[in-house]
Amino acid sequence: MVLMRIQRTQERIDKKRKEDMLMREQLEVQKRKLWEDEEEEKRRIQEEEQAKMKAKAKEIDCEREESTLKEKIKKEEALIANKFAVQQEKNIAVRRCFYGQWLTKE
Repeated sequence: MVLMRIQRTQERIDKKRKEDMLMREQLEVQKRKLWEDEEEEKRRIQEEEQAKMKAKAKEIDCEREESTLKEKIKKEEALIANKFAVQQEKNIAVRRCFYGQWLTKE
C-alpha cells in the first residue's frame, strides 16, 4: 500500500518534471523566435536606413550635377551673347565702312 502511494507520487513527480521540461523547451523556442524576429527587424531597419542614405546621396549628386549643368548653360549663353555682340560690332563697322565709301563716291 505504501509502495503504491510512493509509486503514484513518483509518477506524478515524473509527469510534472516532463511538463516542466516541455514548458522550458517551449519557452526556449519562443525566446529564440523573439530574438530572431528582433534581429530581423534590426536588419530590416538598417537596410531601410541605408536605402534612405543612398537615395539622399543620389539626390545630392543629382542636385550637384544639375547645378553644374546650369553653370555650363550660363557660360554657354554668355559666350553666345558675347559672340553675337562681337558680330554686331563687326557688322556695324562694315556698314560704316561701306557707308563711308558710298559717301566719298558721290
